[in-house]
Amino acid sequence: MPTPPPTIQAVFNDNRIVAIWNRLYPRPVTETFHEFLIEVSLKGTFGERWYKVELSKSESKRHVVEHWLRALREGQQKHRPPDHKPGQVYGAPATGATTELIALAHDLYLLQKVKSLPRKLIRRLRKYKEFQGARYEVAIAAAFVKCGFEIEWVNDHSVRHPEFIARNARSGEEVAVETKSRHRPGTLHEPGVLPPEGKLRADVDRLYNDALGQDPGDTPFAIFIDVNLPPNTAPKETVRWRDEIVGRWQSNQQQIALLGFTNFAWHYKPEDRVSRPELLLSVPLVPARPLRTPETLRCLELVLDTYGIVPNEY
Repeated sequence: MPTPPPTIQAVFNDNRIVAIWNRLYPRPVTETFHEFLIEVSLKGTFGERWYKVELSKSESKRHVVEHWLRALREGQQKHRPPDHKPGQVYGAPATGATTELIALAHDLYLLQKVKSLPRKLIRRLRKYKEFQGARYEVAIAAAFVKCGFEIEWVNDHSVRHPEFIARNARSGEEVAVETKSRHRPGTLHEPGVLPPEGKLRADVDRLYNDALGQDPGDTPFAIFIDVNLPPNTAPKETVRWRDEIVGRWQSNQQQIALLGFTNFAWHYKPEDRVSRPELLLSVPLVPARPLRTPETLRCLELVLDTYGIVPNEY
């Protein structure tokens, strides 16, 4: 079950002192955890200079994270009680935009706690064209952190390699992880217009085949691909993309220890209430390099199936 690194905090006078790796952050004692995630983990990662540059651009050219931040501000203003006093906590319904924002902030927070947020990855998150791929790497790495793993990003450019190695000191599990996210016109900074929903498919063949080539060959190998499709709006109906993708699992690719397909698609409906994330996980019947413990699969399934739900507690 999920075992993320504990949060070290203490309340002193009117401040809450929160430790992230080797830094201490004094924060107002009335600040909620979600506010902390936005103000410290997210804004601290992207930086004030980056934010000012984004605000200087025309609205259509701004980074999607700035759009999510604006949606959060507008939601807070809309639902703030007329008699609200500073420090009083109030709630607002989660929308697609605010869910994307809080989920990203929480992922950054988890990686910061284990000192696994390299500068190169931060630079990619800030860039218009590289954000989508980097953001998915962050999401999957944070899922492993929630399950008690530490992350080692692979930076050897002389050979093809996975994004990172996840290691669990408690269980002895070690997994090489490759992530891919399907780019589609009109979404997440991609130019063009999204085709009609009825014409969209889980066409991730190229991403899947490219991911296979990142196998290090000596470690259990996991592939995660986000299909990036509009979310299913009829809970009782089968999610169509799952049916399209199941055939891959039946091929029983033995070099893979774990194959995961996700659809974290709240950005398609930024103003709507959120739906559950969509997920499929599978392991081959006889993998060449299997996962060491069944707990790894069970934990990742739980974490990814509840992705986007961030309790308001440290």
